[in-house]
Amino acid sequence: MDRREFVKSGLLGLALSQAPTLFWRTALAAGAGEKILVAVQLSGGNDQLNTLVPYRQELYYRLRPRLAVPAREVLDLNGRLGLHPALRPLMPLYEAGALALLPQVGYPNPSRSHFVSMAVWHTADPERKAASGWLGRLLDQGADPLCETNLGASTPLALTGSQALAPSVESLEGFELRLPPPLRTRWEEALLRPRQGEAEAVRQAFLRLKATLSQVGRARG
Repeated sequence: MDRREFVKSGLLGLALSQAPTLFWRTALAAGAGEKILVAVQLSGGNDQLNTLVPYRQELYYRLRPRLAVPAREVLDLNGRLGLHPALRPLMPLYEAGALALLPQVGYPNPSRSHFVSMAVWHTADPERKAASGWLGRLLDQGADPLCETNLGASTPLALTGSQALAPSVESLEGFELRLPPPLRTRWEEALLRPRQGEAEAVRQAFLRLKATLSQVGRARG
């Protein structure tokens, strides 16, 4: 689903139609006291001024004679800002007090580099000293890897810890380790033998991978 399709369908449609059933079933089963964070990252050049529209500002229309959203089509939020009309599915959430919109979020002394800004966003560190992601640091504290799961082909920096890496899942059917039976047997036997130094760190990483694969396998089965 690309950015244009997201704008058409809204956040709820994205969550229910794209997420593997393992994750949206988990979300729906959560009790009233439990909280689940779903972060949808629209990588690329989202047009923020045509998403959250400053439709009361004459300058907006003067500088965007062909791109501006007509004021009559904007979904009013507070008399000054409004949503693009394609985001109408989000309006019930906003009206119920279940949706907050934060315009002009940034960081001090912003860089003009897209890549630097993305690194700041993923690490939550404007000084760019952190090498791990803001959610990946939770994994380093021993959290269940499946508590942080990326829906996609590769894990972003935000979900990368200094010692752990969140799994990326495109589909339950494809999330498995494909090894010939004899090699799979030797691999599992090798995991039972403690090692030293870096070899032990690698063994622990594979043990976490094996546990994650088993957990997803049970959900698939």
